[in-house]
This record gives sequence, structure tokens and C-alpha cells, in this order.
Amino acid sequence: MQLTGQLIQTTGVEQISETFKKTNVIIRTEFDSQYPQEISVECHNDNIAKLKDCGAAAGDVVTLDCNLRGKKYTKDGVDRWFNSIVMWKISKVGSAAPSQQTAPSTATTTAASATPDPDDDFPF
Repeated sequence: MQLTGQLIQTTGVEQISETFKKTNVIIRTEFDSQYPQEISVECHNDNIAKLKDCGAAAGDVVTLDCNLRGKKYTKDGVDRWFNSIVMWKISKVGSAAPSQQTAPSTATTTAASATPDPDDDFPF
């Protein structure tokens, strides 16, 4: 799965165990729409170095190649699930733009990114 968006920030690296560390990459997708989405994507272990290697800074447009993962767990006898988005590749698409409208749009179009009806002020 690919996500393209404007890089907002990366969080500090957390050392979870001796062999596992992670950070989060926050990107804003659909930044040229009325309802932009800020998505947190996890980055693990050796892939953390790819963040620095790509040369992207806050405001730059990036494409993340990532996997969507899900896991079931049981708490107090109730089954629950959680999902995570995990990045394995990052590419810088464009430099920080003076305004959000000049940044390239994403390759995929969703219903939320379609031109909104002026009479419809709901985000869905």
C-alpha cells in the first residue's frame, strides 16, 4: 500500500526492547481538500534510518510504502482487534511548498477527496 502526503513530523525513537525500536511518521494526506487527514505511520528498526536518508523535512511531500497489519487480542474475556500501518520505504516527492495548494496531489482518489457539494458540510 502507498500513502502520499505532506510530512508533518517524526516522533522520537522509542527503544521497546533490546532488539526492537520504533518511531512514528505523521503525514497529512488529501491536504488539498476541505478535510485533510493526518495519519500516523509506524517505522521500525533498520527502516528508521531510511527517514534520514531520504532527506525529507517537515512540509515536504513524501510517498510511504507500507503494510497494513492487524492483530487480535483478548482482554477480560472480550476479543478485540487493533490495526497498525508500518512503513518499509519512503521517497521524497517534492520540496516544502509555500502554500499547500502547490503540492502535488495523491495518485489515488478517495470519496473524501472529491469536490465537495457546497450544500453538504459533512466530512463523509
